[in-house]
Amino acid sequence: MRYFTPRHEIPFAGHPTIATAYLLAQQGLIRLEEKKTTVQFEFNIGVLPVEIETGGDGAVEQVGMQQQPPVSGKLLMCRHPTGAENHRFYC
Repeated sequence: MRYFTPRHEIPFAGHPTIATAYLLAQQGLIRLEEKKTTVQFEFNIGVLPVEIETGGDGAVEQVGMQQQPPVSGKLLMCRHPTGAENHRFYC
């Protein structure tokens, strides 16, 4: 699975991953065989399991995943493009 911003590709995004799993399951493109089904999605950061839970009627009730803690780079102070104030960015 790959994600893009208007300017570049990003290695991973959690919320779109959850939404994608939900939609694929709801549309029947992921076979839900038990109350909890685990699927594996491959990203630029590696393979991550996503769990899809269903209710008694088979409808998707919850989608969840666990991921590694985020890693940040060096903290930089950058000038806002308008010059109004300073902002902190991790690069």
